[in-house]
Amino acid sequence: MIRLWFLSLALLGGIHAAPIKELESLKWMEGTWVHESEGTTVRVKSRWLDEGRFLERNFEIQLGKEPLRKMRQTVYWDPAEKEIRSWGTFSDGTFETGVWRMKDGTLEIRREITYPDGTRGKATNLWTPIDPKNCAWSSVKRAMGRKKMPDIPTTSLQKD
Repeated sequence: MIRLWFLSLALLGGIHAAPIKELESLKWMEGTWVHESEGTTVRVKSRWLDEGRFLERNFEIQLGKEPLRKMRQTVYWDPAEKEIRSWGTFSDGTFETGVWRMKDGTLEIRREITYPDGTRGKATNLWTPIDPKNCAWSSVKRAMGRKKMPDIPTTSLQKD
C-alpha cells in the first residue's frame, strides 16, 4: 500500500523534476553574505533546495554575539502568476510575502508584511549584485500600518 502511495506521489508531483529556469537569475545569491558595522552583523545564507526548484534564505541579525532577529525565506517560481515570489517567517512571529522582479540589474522585492499584533506593513527591498563577491542592499517605500517609515540606506554585503 505504501509503495502505491509513493508511486502516485512521484507520478503526480514529479519527484525528479528539473531546476526551474526562471530562478537561474538568482544563482549569484547562493552562499553566505555578510555585513558588519558598529557591532552589528547581518548574515544571509542562501542555498538551493529540491535540485534548484526553491531558494532558501536564512537571515540573522546579531548585536555583538547576541542574536536579535532571524528570518527564513523560501523563494519560488509561481507558474500561475508567471513571477518569482517568496514567503518568509521571522523569529518574532512576523511573516511576509514578496514579489521579485529584476529591473536594470537590480532585484526589486515588493514585500507585504504582517506583524505579530496583526498590523500590516510593506517595503521594497533592492538587491544589486556588484561583482561575484559584493552586492548592495537597501529598503525603500516602507510603511507600518498607515505610518510611513524611513528608508534604510544602501549598504554593502560581502560573500563569505
